[in-house]
Amino acid sequence: MMRHQYSTKTIKKYFTSSSGPVRGCTVAALCAYMCFALCGCSETKVPESHDISVDYEGQTGAGISAGSTYAEWIMAYDGVLIQQVTDDGLVPYTPDMESVKNAAAETADSTPADSTDDAISHDGTYMISAFYVDDVPVSVEKLMSDTGLSAEELNDHLADSEYLADHTVVYRYTMFTIENDIVTDITGDYLDYNQELN
Repeated sequence: MMRHQYSTKTIKKYFTSSSGPVRGCTVAALCAYMCFALCGCSETKVPESHDISVDYEGQTGAGISAGSTYAEWIMAYDGVLIQQVTDDGLVPYTPDMESVKNAAAETADSTPADSTDDAISHDGTYMISAFYVDDVPVSVEKLMSDTGLSAEELNDHLADSEYLADHTVVYRYTMFTIENDIVTDITGDYLDYNQELN
């Protein structure tokens, strides 16, 4: 089922029952949490805003929608930090590139790859998120480097009225549910700091 609504209820659905550090969080609280979760992940690229935005037909700017395969999803977000939703909160996810290679070879050869009983399951819920300052995608590492602030101080800095008088700040996330190597659900939300917190 594809959901198109953008509300804080979406994120609460995934985290209210969680026992981890993001238990019962709102989008604003998630932003603060992500300052910690994304810290130290400087080797990944930050997605463009449109790549993780979902249109009214349920497709992201990167061309992913319900029915996309795991391989298509991974290729669309190659090099981007992906977090997996677990009982302990969000943890960095390493894509199964072997599956992607097999899918590409299968398409090129038009011959199904050998199936094995020990195939890796990719079922789960995954999140891709980013901050956009003055419409430019920026990593938490870069924000910390530019401001000289720690992860603990960063969210308060971004929400400060003096900072928002000179800058636009948006935090955006998109969640992907994958079942049997197929994207079955995409939801997302964003927080415009200038509108909501200023």
